[in-house]
Amino acid sequence: MRFLLAAAAALLAASAAAQNYPDRPIRVVVPFTPGGSPDTITRVVSGALSNELGQPIVVENRAGAGSTIGTALVAKAAPDGYTLVSTTAMTFAAATFANLAYDPVTDFASVAQLALSPGALVISAEKKVRTLGELIALAKAKPGVLNYASAGPGSFSHVFTARLLGAAGVEMTHVPVKGAAEAMTEVMTGRIDIVYSPLTTAMPTIRSGKLVALGLGSSRRSALLPSVPTTVQAGVPGSSFDNGVGVWAPKKTPRDIVRRLNGAIRKVVASEAVKGKLESVGGEPWPMTPEEMDAHTAKELAELRKLVPRLGIKPQ
Repeated sequence: MRFLLAAAAALLAASAAAQNYPDRPIRVVVPFTPGGSPDTITRVVSGALSNELGQPIVVENRAGAGSTIGTALVAKAAPDGYTLVSTTAMTFAAATFANLAYDPVTDFASVAQLALSPGALVISAEKKVRTLGELIALAKAKPGVLNYASAGPGSFSHVFTARLLGAAGVEMTHVPVKGAAEAMTEVMTGRIDIVYSPLTTAMPTIRSGKLVALGLGSSRRSALLPSVPTTVQAGVPGSSFDNGVGVWAPKKTPRDIVRRLNGAIRKVVASEAVKGKLESVGGEPWPMTPEEMDAHTAKELAELRKLVPRLGIKPQ
């Protein structure tokens, strides 16, 4: 009887907390440096989300170890809806790091996708390479001589580029750097040949003519670069990979709170004001329910755990 009374009391307390949620600021951890796709898109959405929920949204950058430091922090946080993580690397890190302190499926509850974040394979205009086909021909003529940057081992840029090069049958040297901004600088100066970069980061330098977009990694073209083909359209079958900026909560977060957040996020992302801001930085709405996102996360993780060994990427 005491057990039943305690359980009932706990359920009532959880229900009351969900009904009053949120009643204080919400912290959203972005496990990357400022200026990259997850950071930019999270900040675009957070202002409108704060107005919708009636509480401040505090975005906190906690970069390091390929996004795993900030993500692990949220996995251990209280499951009350007041500490969330916004990332593009939930499944990628889990597939490429050994002995992680968390598991994307068992330690997190999917909340919502903020946006699809398409990216482009870019190269310095000074390299005089204008198409993906020209890059592949150059790489085949100089096996192992060209190199590519990534935002770190296990990042989307690492896995995507390794997959693209493998599908194209060419070899390049991987050069991990500290973040998207550093990767762009290294490519613009010509010290590193190419990088796969989210459009949120790459568009200003593409527009200025300093970088050339050779192909988009997503399954469809972007309205920001309508003349740039996808990597599949450019002649490399099986190389596309859609990637989004998603929000997760600790696993035991009450479902009523998860649904409250999901509904609020989907509402603000669908608004014309936020949609326009997202499109201006390369983001595209990618709505999912928590259940759809859970299934997507589990499926993507299973696929990556099969793909990563085939690419020769060893767990860090």
